[in-house]
Amino acid sequence: LNALGATDGAGRVTPLGRIMAALGIHPRLSAMVVKAADAGREAFDEACVLAAALSENLPSSSRPSSNAEHLVRDVVDGGGAIPQPVRARIRELSRAIASACLRRTGPAPQPSGGSVETGALLALAYPDRIARRRALARSEGRYLLIGGRGAKIQPGDALAHHDWIVVADMDDADADGSVRLAAPISAQTVERLFSDRFEQRRVFGWNSRLEKVEAAEKTFFGAVVVREKPLSSPDPEAMLAALCDGIRSCGVSRLGWIRGASRLRDRIAFARKAAPEAGFPDVSDEALGRSLESWLGPALFGLSSLAQAEKVDVESALRDSLGALAPKLDALFPAAITVPTGSRIALDYSGETPAAQVRLQECFGMTQTPRIAAGRIGVVLRLLSPAMRPVQTTADIASFWREGYPLVRKELRGRYPRHFWPEDPVSAPPTRRTKRP
Repeated sequence: LNALGATDGAGRVTPLGRIMAALGIHPRLSAMVVKAADAGREAFDEACVLAAALSENLPSSSRPSSNAEHLVRDVVDGGGAIPQPVRARIRELSRAIASACLRRTGPAPQPSGGSVETGALLALAYPDRIARRRALARSEGRYLLIGGRGAKIQPGDALAHHDWIVVADMDDADADGSVRLAAPISAQTVERLFSDRFEQRRVFGWNSRLEKVEAAEKTFFGAVVVREKPLSSPDPEAMLAALCDGIRSCGVSRLGWIRGASRLRDRIAFARKAAPEAGFPDVSDEALGRSLESWLGPALFGLSSLAQAEKVDVESALRDSLGALAPKLDALFPAAITVPTGSRIALDYSGETPAAQVRLQECFGMTQTPRIAAGRIGVVLRLLSPAMRPVQTTADIASFWREGYPLVRKELRGRYPRHFWPEDPVSAPPTRRTKRP
């Protein structure tokens, strides 16, 4: 009632509301009739016919089509789907509505000589049901009402060719209600009648199809975008927020998790589990997605697409986010261990225990299994042949030298006869060379 002008902000009945109440029909329809009088005799007469026809609650089978323009023509001209007795009743009710209105508003309006847009009349009764065709579904007859509800018109219905419609009757069966009766309305009429309800906003949104942020100045009528234009100088903070939202929707796994970044992430995850008292952060997909702005935001500043974000140095950003915990991570959970040859061998923290892949010959002279986390956790050694193929996996190198190596030595000597396979690997010099020293 307030939207129709029948009540004021305090809920009191307005002069318009008193006139509407006297007509004895639905407030939406009475508002249409009273307001149409200001547009001239033609608009007033059609509004009365339309109000009477809608008050009759005709079933779809008795309507000429889903277009309310055809309904009015059928009542006025005859010869359509409406049965003659019903048409006569509608005409009689139309005259009664006109008479009741004029008794309250004064002399009948004068002819204007102009044409009448049925959609404009319906908009006076159903301002909340003005709808615009969805841009990405033009052939499907799908619309968005200004209130945010979806609507659909059956395939093949000529009404679906219009960009703007006003819905008088629709069902609630689906998320997009099926339109049973509506009328087209021009964009110019929408703006003329409701420009005071238009609102301009700067919008930063994620385009999931293009996987990029779009920044535009949009004019809204309720939930419907009337027009838009790209922003020439978008706010970088708003762009960053929209980009982070977009990355979250795509998943942080889409970022550039190259080898070094993935290894660092595995180290942090292992450290968090092995040393909970140290306070290492959660680096799961969910946690990294929630905290994107804090740990990756500085590197994303000024960017606008996922393609750009995929090139960001994730490893450096993740390490920088550790702050004072970075040195502790390196001390307790190093990225690599040093073997007897002096080679730095990367540690793999993706499993239950840290592991290192190293050629067996580089471990000659090693008497103890390498340990991390201040000696609390041993490293699993995945020993490799000269061809870098797996030979043995051990968590106890001393035991391997005693029990496993003699059998492995026999096999390797046969497969790599020109390589160095000493009987006593503990006292033998380690080597990176492939040939016998």
